[in-house]
Amino acid sequence: MSRGAFTREGYKKTELGWIPEDWEVKRLGEVAEVYSGGTPSTVIREYYGGEIPWINSGDLNKTKIFSVEGRITELGLRNSSAKIIQPETLLIALYGATAGVVAISKIEAAINQAVLAIIPRRDFVYFLLHQLIYLQDFIKRTYKQGGQANLSGELVKSCPLALPPLPEQKKIAEILSTWDEAIEKLNSYIEAKKKLKKALMQKLLTGKQRIKESIVREGYKKTELGWIPEDWEVKRFDEVFSFLKVEPLSREALTDKDNDLGIYNIHYGDLHATYKSELLDFDKEKRVPRIKDSVILSHNLNFLEEGDLVIADVSEDYLGIGTCIELKNVKERKILGGLHTFSVRDCSKKTAEGFRVYLLKSFEVLTALKRIATGVSVYGISKTNLSRIKIPLPPLAEQKKIAEILSKADEEIDLLNQELEKLKIQKKGLMQKLLTGVWRVKL
Repeated sequence: MSRGAFTREGYKKTELGWIPEDWEVKRLGEVAEVYSGGTPSTVIREYYGGEIPWINSGDLNKTKIFSVEGRITELGLRNSSAKIIQPETLLIALYGATAGVVAISKIEAAINQAVLAIIPRRDFVYFLLHQLIYLQDFIKRTYKQGGQANLSGELVKSCPLALPPLPEQKKIAEILSTWDEAIEKLNSYIEAKKKLKKALMQKLLTGKQRIKESIVREGYKKTELGWIPEDWEVKRFDEVFSFLKVEPLSREALTDKDNDLGIYNIHYGDLHATYKSELLDFDKEKRVPRIKDSVILSHNLNFLEEGDLVIADVSEDYLGIGTCIELKNVKERKILGGLHTFSVRDCSKKTAEGFRVYLLKSFEVLTALKRIATGVSVYGISKTNLSRIKIPLPPLAEQKKIAEILSKADEEIDLLNQELEKLKIQKKGLMQKLLTGVWRVKL
């Protein structure tokens, strides 16, 4: 690989900036066929839970899709506009927070209406994948509506692409794919670490694995949550936690910039997608939005304190039911629970800081949360039903030790995620050079 335009002379000015003279600018619709999928009626249960994998826009965050949770039946496929795509199909998300995100499906599956399939007319699907990843910010800026990008098949087809000759496309795709492989390997290692932590968490939170110095009495007892150690308690959620008032503001009422009020608002979408750890550390986390100065707030605000929990009350899938975070390093900051969240505080003094967030993550409690969730395509839990959930409580000394162990596991995962971000930044820099022709490849 050589720098600059030294291997071929000359550049030309285009709507995408300066590109080599032997490159072309084409609309995506000129080089690929596109079509979207559909969603079977959510009120007909016979359409769901079948054998056909069903890809939604959230699945595209994986970049390469090897498996998905969603399933529809043959009946659902026949009675909707959902369409089957073949392996190696390029997909792009059309709406909301994931708009513009692209991925390659490695499986045969159906797609819903928020996903667009892109079938190149020439063999350059992986180059096109990288090109659309690189253009993601351009697409969001160009088609932003009401605070978020909302795409359509026609808009995607009109997207301009800078296209080198086909041999150069293939070479660029090969180079970028080596970085993808490194990122995928590190991702797999992180996922393995998360599974190990999850297994450890289930053992510690059910008393199957004890902290030796914390054992007060030998033996176990039978409870509605199954067998737990004799020195543990089982309490209703509302016997331990009190609900606080939240300020349910939409995204449009929030900003990522500093403002005069300086009041943070925790949105349910960030609980699901932004915050990667169970503890939301305000000394480290830079992505907590603030409320805009122009927003009129309610009276008698319940500002959150150290150790309070914020729980999402809705989820697009069963895995996200009861997603929550515990606040850390609040200090003098003003923080409010936001849209589709519950804010709760331990007024009973029965739980240790750093341990509280794990109470909703044991297998038995997660099973109970799924049981109380209502809905078909979106699942919700009510304050009344959450209040009745039974939670297991080890002695405080054991809670603190469990929190230390799980916190160390989180720290290790965080370090791996930092390495992953470095790789992604390096790849982004490489893409900027290769996909604009600043660096040319030797063929």
